[in-house]
Amino acid sequence: MRAAKPAAVVAALVACLSALTAPQETGADTDDHAVAADLMQASAVTASVVYHAANRAERLPRRRTPSAPGRR
Repeated sequence: MRAAKPAAVVAALVACLSALTAPQETGADTDDHAVAADLMQASAVTASVVYHAANRAERLPRRRTPSAPGRR
């Protein structure tokens, strides 16, 4: 099995997540309409991103959060 490039993995994950979070829900959106192949692909992409993030040489960058009042 060939390892995917991190940029390609992230792009695929973003595409999957944007499809999953699209606000196009109806009363017919139930788990019995889920496509097994799509769910397996999404879980493989998610697992790959988590694996690569955990095994990076350096830590992932973080945004600084605003400090609470009275704190530095």
